Amino acid sequence: MKSSQLKIRLCLQTKKSAEMIKYAANSFLATKISFINEMANISEHVGANIDDVVRGIGSDRRISPHFLNAGLGYGGSCFPKDVKALVNMAETHDYEPQMLHAADRINERQRFKPLEQLLKKFNGSIEGKQIAVLGLAFKPNTDDMRYAPSIDIIHELVKAGSIVCAHDPIAQNAAKPFLPNNVTLVETMEETYAHADAVILITEWAEYKAINPTDLLAQMRGNFVIDGRNAFDADAYKNAGIDYYGIGRNS
Repeated sequence: MKSSQLKIRLCLQTKKSAEMIKYAANSFLATKISFINEMANISEHVGANIDDVVRGIGSDRRISPHFLNAGLGYGGSCFPKDVKALVNMAETHDYEPQMLHAADRINERQRFKPLEQLLKKFNGSIEGKQIAVLGLAFKPNTDDMRYAPSIDIIHELVKAGSIVCAHDPIAQNAAKPFLPNNVTLVETMEETYAHADAVILITEWAEYKAINPTDLLAQMRGNFVIDGRNAFDADAYKNAGIDYYGIGRNS
């Protein structure tokens, strides 16, 4: 083989490896998130607490506690896009990436946990119920709505007949085109949960984590809070008289 041909071949191999490194890194982290969400769901069924599980396995340096945050799944541009890109790359080359398919399916399913819990709470129907949604962006400190769990969650709430009032510190303008027209976007978080039958935390902004549960309960009509990011102090909320649900926390 001529040296020029060898250089071209090595360059192509390096480019493909670099592409694989990017896809593999993001897919690994996405899979880690889906894994801990699966463990949270199993914990609920067997009577374990996901916080204890995370502390236990996260203390193993081979695993580490990073990206072991149970919640409503990943969003944004990188993780969903790169998982799907790697799946497509594999299938184009006649390989079925079963673990990546599973990670993607778990992530899709996880964002519907709030609706599942609301239907349990209200005996199978949330028609006419006022639901407060805290957070719209896919993560705090951004207005990025790409693949944000809030989009699917709110559409399902509206489809089920609930009255949705939502707030996000900076993402409301970016979110508006993605949401049903009858969703009310308000200027303050207090307006969101005033007279609400239930509250769902979707994005763990610092100001939401600082909410006083006693004050929250005093302004609500109901007392049901779904902590979609396990960002609240579960004991403080329960002690305040709130019917609290955290992902994998209700052992």
